[in-house]
Amino acid sequence: MMTHYEALAVTPNANYGEIRAKYRAAILALHPDKLDPVLESSSSQQQAGTISSFLRVQEAWKVLRDADSRAAYDTLLLSDDGLETHSSMRRSESACVIGEEVMLEEMEESVGEDEGGGTEKVFEYWYPCRCGEFFAVSETELKEAGLDLGEEHVQRCAIVLPCHSCSLHLRVFFWASIPS
Repeated sequence: MMTHYEALAVTPNANYGEIRAKYRAAILALHPDKLDPVLESSSSQQQAGTISSFLRVQEAWKVLRDADSRAAYDTLLLSDDGLETHSSMRRSESACVIGEEVMLEEMEESVGEDEGGGTEKVFEYWYPCRCGEFFAVSETELKEAGLDLGEEHVQRCAIVLPCHSCSLHLRVFFWASIPS
């Protein structure tokens, strides 16, 4: 079975820009309106194959253009009961491609506004992805993962952050307090 990456002729590590460029080129090459004179003179089997390729490219773009649906698709590709594994993708226990591992202290820190509309300031941490976008995590998300900035940190923990442009993930290590 052809993967969405194969349908667009990109690698699983391709960034959004590469996927978009391949999609646009494929749609222009396979669009039925552009091929109308060619399709009229070809057999019905060739017509069905061309339309099938066009629809396969459309479906691949629909999945790979959105970071969340792409991450879910990658997880499905890597699972034992999922689709056939793309030759350049390895099966892994984590079911995601970890591009880098860093300590929380290595991430850039910025101060943002409270999401609830309050006046409280919230720390946000970000780290550049090799595709040019950023991995980001808020203080709130870190607290949900076990980090309490006011307590003694005695247990090493990690959180995995997805890039919102490509399929890479960043593993961020930090020290958390042990729950009583």
